[in-house]
Amino acid sequence: MTHTLITGATGLVGSELAERLRSTGPARRLFLCARPGELGRADPTGIGEIVHCAADTRFDRPREEAMAANAGGTRAVLDFAHRCPRLKRVVHVSTAFVCGRREGVIPEAPLEPGHQFVNTYQESKYEAERLVIAEMPRLPVSIVRISSIIGDSRTGEVRRINHVHQLLKLVTRAPLPVMPYRGEAPVDLVPLDWVTESLARILDGLEPGRVYHLCAGQGHSLALEALLDLLPALFAPRAVVYPRRVSLKEYDQFAAGASTALQKEVIRVLGYFLPHLGMNQVFAVDRTHPLTGTPPDPRLTLERVVRYSIAANWGRRDSCC
Repeated sequence: MTHTLITGATGLVGSELAERLRSTGPARRLFLCARPGELGRADPTGIGEIVHCAADTRFDRPREEAMAANAGGTRAVLDFAHRCPRLKRVVHVSTAFVCGRREGVIPEAPLEPGHQFVNTYQESKYEAERLVIAEMPRLPVSIVRISSIIGDSRTGEVRRINHVHQLLKLVTRAPLPVMPYRGEAPVDLVPLDWVTESLARILDGLEPGRVYHLCAGQGHSLALEALLDLLPALFAPRAVVYPRRVSLKEYDQFAAGASTALQKEVIRVLGYFLPHLGMNQVFAVDRTHPLTGTPPDPRLTLERVVRYSIAANWGRRDSCC
């Protein structure tokens, strides 16, 4: 029996992964860490596997706080891993958006430094990856990067409102006169059920020293233009009013010169992810999709998620659902 330690066990991915591993039978005994301080109470002598899901996923954290939570938390997990004599594998769960503002094909490989980031979450997760990569010669560690989780592909259920849902809601109401736009750019969205089912299934086969992308990838992502074309029917009878679509450079110039307090606040909130709509980022999945299969139809998933979110009033407390 493998003794598996999961950090971030109350988080979106960690909690769902734990449930899936429980349902696979008695092959694993799970030790769940919900908070950073609980790691010190785990017994390293019996742990054979660590899945590090814990992270502060808020985009607006001050840089020092994001680094302490994500890079510092990862450092603590790696230190703990060195004390586990029976360790067979460490899986570091990361985000595909450690690529920041880098464009083109994002490889399933360590990324060279020097690119800029859209928010402190991306930067701190990139620094966490650098710590993991430095330990690859000494620990059986692999990295799994996940792209934007949107909801459940079967029911549309959204367990946690995130930047994707905020963008879907706000971009259709034109809170700004312009939005970054690159029509052919893929919008990589993945359902939570596919992510956690895939991770649970391939866990035993992950190779140390490798990077894997749990992403939709090219051919299974919606182009931004196609995604925007779908929204009017989904939001009906409410009219969808899009901002004027401009290049990322033009949007950055507008954001830098915003004059009203309201515009500045909207730019601050949306600016943690909105620039990606103007970038051409394609996540390579050549290593991962042969193991996991492709994710469900993104159009059907998006339709179910939007309808669920509208019925649930986008997670507001006064929601009827």
